[in-house]
Amino acid sequence: MQSVSEIKQQDLLFEEEIGSDKDTFVRVEEKFFLPERNCDFALEVLEKTLEPCYPIVGTKFTKIESVYFDSSSLDIFRSHFYSRDSRFKIRTRKYAPNGMWPTGLRELEPAHVELKVKENNICKKSRFQVGPSESTLLMQGSTIAPTFDLQIRNPDLKFKTLMKRVDRVNSKLLNFQLKPQSIITYDRKAYEKNGLRITIDQNIQTKILGEVAEDVKNSIFLDSHLWTLSQQMRERHKQEKYFVLEVKHSGQIPLWVNELINYTQSQKVSFSKYIFSLSDHLYREKLNHAC
Repeated sequence: MQSVSEIKQQDLLFEEEIGSDKDTFVRVEEKFFLPERNCDFALEVLEKTLEPCYPIVGTKFTKIESVYFDSSSLDIFRSHFYSRDSRFKIRTRKYAPNGMWPTGLRELEPAHVELKVKENNICKKSRFQVGPSESTLLMQGSTIAPTFDLQIRNPDLKFKTLMKRVDRVNSKLLNFQLKPQSIITYDRKAYEKNGLRITIDQNIQTKILGEVAEDVKNSIFLDSHLWTLSQQMRERHKQEKYFVLEVKHSGQIPLWVNELINYTQSQKVSFSKYIFSLSDHLYREKLNHAC
């Protein structure tokens, strides 16, 4: 396991890389629960005000498949509910324009490996692309080898930058003993203009990949702070049909966006799809134990 000083040093290196290319992002992220009944109105406003943001012309939405990694003791899950100097997540992402995999098979799709660091609501994210063989190894709990194919798949990244990203991800995978923990799919509509990006996610489906050990479950159940907050997130999302509206900006939410949020009765939330997936899973596990 890394020491605090080692983690901070890696975060400083991450800071130095920010802004070096188009696959590095620094944004303020604010999330809201958008009631389903008001989604059509919100989409109408966004389509008139912003521009659809998809890499392929003719795309109406993108199905996203994300695999999140965590330790056997669920350290990343736990860190969401406690004040940390720095929190991070590692995930892979695959994209299906209009719900169709370009290759025809999900298993053959390339994936983006993303390292996301969050401090004081500021999100810093870097990523690189891997092929099906690397994706398979990651799903088996292995690290990423710096191959020639990896360079070919990331032509916009300098070799030194690519290797830094691979090393940083491998280091966290090894030092925190991270394994695939949850797979989440959802449909995303995305809009962007002048540095403002707004997305709406719906049809969120979750599946737990790694079994949670009994002692880990019990320690979470007995942690009143963690358990209460995790179930509040779960219940709030479950009590009504909500879509997840996310506003990503570099400074302040524009007035018209705040007016849209108020008009649609959207509620600002601290929400993570991964954290929700585990909160829901643990809730059902506790019910099963009570039976």
